Amino acid sequence: MLAPRGRNALWSTLLGVHLFGAVINLSAVFIMGDRLSSTRELTPRQISVLTRGFSAAAFWSPFFAAMAAALTYAPGAQVSQLMLLGIPLATLALIVTATRKSAADRDFEGYPMRFATLWLPATLAALVLLLHEAFPHWPILTIICMLAPLVSVAYLTVTKHETYAALGSHLRLGLPSMANELLLFLAAGLMAAGIDSTLSTLHNWLPFSHFGGIEAALTLFFMYLIALVGVHPVIAIAVIGTVFAPLHPQANLLAMTFLCSWAIAVGTSPFSGMNLAIQGRYRVAPLDFLRWNGRYSIVMLAASMVTLFTYGHWFT
Repeated sequence: MLAPRGRNALWSTLLGVHLFGAVINLSAVFIMGDRLSSTRELTPRQISVLTRGFSAAAFWSPFFAAMAAALTYAPGAQVSQLMLLGIPLATLALIVTATRKSAADRDFEGYPMRFATLWLPATLAALVLLLHEAFPHWPILTIICMLAPLVSVAYLTVTKHETYAALGSHLRLGLPSMANELLLFLAAGLMAAGIDSTLSTLHNWLPFSHFGGIEAALTLFFMYLIALVGVHPVIAIAVIGTVFAPLHPQANLLAMTFLCSWAIAVGTSPFSGMNLAIQGRYRVAPLDFLRWNGRYSIVMLAASMVTLFTYGHWFT
């Protein structure tokens, strides 16, 4: 069956990667990306739809690593409050992505939203939710890492798709293509140690005397800038959360600052884990992400800064 085309196909692909990605994380991008690239290379518009749709889920999803990091370094933050703040921003991100004027959108080739192509990510998402409900103390990323290969092997076995050959191909070709992402986290650990050593020489210096709406907006802007030059959001969150702890910031405001930085930077920075993985898997040049998502990131940065300022000024 031919892949759907046009603006409806764009919207269904965008919503699909957003909702599935909110539960099963990066697996959703690769499930859809591999399907779309099976006949020809991904177009810039397809890549921007996949990366923006997925990264926007970091604004609100309780299953994202972003939420885990935010709750860790902003103790006392409430998931329900963060979702109330994040869902409108995620909605704006999807609207901005889908309503961009482009003649090419008439021929946009989307992910086919039918049972034959949806049942695998839907099954994985349902199993993740069920296991999380049954074992709430298990980290969500552990559940995903455990289920993803098991579900894949079960699918190949049941459908008799030459399981061993497929697994062998993945081990020889698929895993090596993710070397960039592995190097990112190795470098992130080294960078974190260096930042920690540098801060220890500053004798508890703090950039602010308190943490309110203006400070949150400025912090987000700073986190956005350093993400563009290679500081992964998880490192920035860990460092800033530790440094700002003596200020006793309002937990929801600080956590939302972290979520916004992750949601915006992951789709734009050439050094994010997602974009490094996409570079290796789909042969995309690093700076292309800045060209394709740069204006979008500025719009979302401005909207997020206004949200943080308003929340910090009126509701804290």
